[in-house]
Amino acid sequence: MSSSQHQTKSMIASGATAGVEFAAFWVCALTWGGAALAAARWGIGAAGAALGFALNRRFAFGERAEPKRAQGARYAVVSLTAVTLATGLFAVLGRAVSLDPRWLHAVSTLLVWRGYTFPLMRRWVFREAAPGWGATCR
Repeated sequence: MSSSQHQTKSMIASGATAGVEFAAFWVCALTWGGAALAAARWGIGAAGAALGFALNRRFAFGERAEPKRAQGARYAVVSLTAVTLATGLFAVLGRAVSLDPRWLHAVSTLLVWRGYTFPLMRRWVFREAAPGWGATCR
């Protein structure tokens, strides 16, 4: 599968995950602000990572037959750093511009996904199986 096909399928899987995350964040943004909202943003993103792994592994990168445990460990590293980067960007943008926090959440998520999360998922997390990974290792 080409890189653009992986990107399209990953965008769909990540978009479904983001939809769930954005809905949860929207509810939090109705009542919380400041540090509590930033903490909620991080927690929601971390929880969404589990759904993102399942959808991306099955839908976007499923043909890359490597053990789930190895991919899961790499995905956890990328996801948790991505959530932390996006939450930091959310906090910085929140101080720099006066936009609704729901828009800031979307902007920070999309920027980090495009510049960090997707490239690492394609090249490292869901990389092609190394020679020697046989059917018994799946």
